[in-house]
Amino acid sequence: MYMDQFRTKFKKVFDKFLVLLKRDFDSILSESPAFVCGLLWKLTYDPCNYFYDARYNILATWYFILGDILSDSQNVILLRNEIRYQYSRYCPNFLSPEHPLKKEVQQSWQNLSKASDEITAYIVYNHCLKFSDYTHEEIERCLFLLKSPNANLYFGGIRTLGFGQYEADYLKPFASTIFDLLKAIVDAKDKTTPCVQEICTEYVAIPNITAGTEKFSSEEDVSILGTNTSSEQNTPIRLIPEEILKHQDLFKKLEGSLESLEEAGFLRAEVLQRLPDILQLINAAELF
Repeated sequence: MYMDQFRTKFKKVFDKFLVLLKRDFDSILSESPAFVCGLLWKLTYDPCNYFYDARYNILATWYFILGDILSDSQNVILLRNEIRYQYSRYCPNFLSPEHPLKKEVQQSWQNLSKASDEITAYIVYNHCLKFSDYTHEEIERCLFLLKSPNANLYFGGIRTLGFGQYEADYLKPFASTIFDLLKAIVDAKDKTTPCVQEICTEYVAIPNITAGTEKFSSEEDVSILGTNTSSEQNTPIRLIPEEILKHQDLFKKLEGSLESLEEAGFLRAEVLQRLPDILQLINAAELF
């Protein structure tokens, strides 16, 4: 598939790079809806591209070449929306659920979409839909966390839905709306037998936020896993060539550590993918 032309506002901002972007957009238009949704989501929760994702190498190229332009978050949104518009011309409903939504779910979807945007609502809906197949106990635990006024707890609830640390940090302002959407999806699956009990203010079994850890039994324990969010850290350094070369000694040490882990039997790709969770588990274990 090939696109015809960019929209006027986009052309004004990215005027000097339209040939490059035209080639890249043609490539994106040939990708699957799942890939494009992931790309749009990456631009949504990580507009500065602080966190490298090998699936979307095209972003590293854009941020390297278009660095000055993309330093303005409004231009990142403009780029994201242009991708969404161009792709929707060929795949009009790629950000819509595969099946019609029941009334309660539709309302919750619309509320989340208004509070955030269509991309966020679609991504969260799919996570909630998948999670609605979990056991009643797991669902109740997640809803308990999402409903909590404690920031560490509702952050944990979002993580329980399968979101990474930085995705969850972006989604924190929408925790209550995510609660409504998850509950609506679960309740809609079985109207005769309520899937979720009324959420109470006292709940003994706090869920396992990080896969592979033991379950915690108090808010203090859960907060161990929720305190190290990106909003409380210094602004990360972007993974661009000059910064990588500037810190090449650190990357060489990382390579040495990865080789040692491979020799011990671990998979390099899995270690890199789950590194935030691994470090989170280690840090939590050291406190006991």
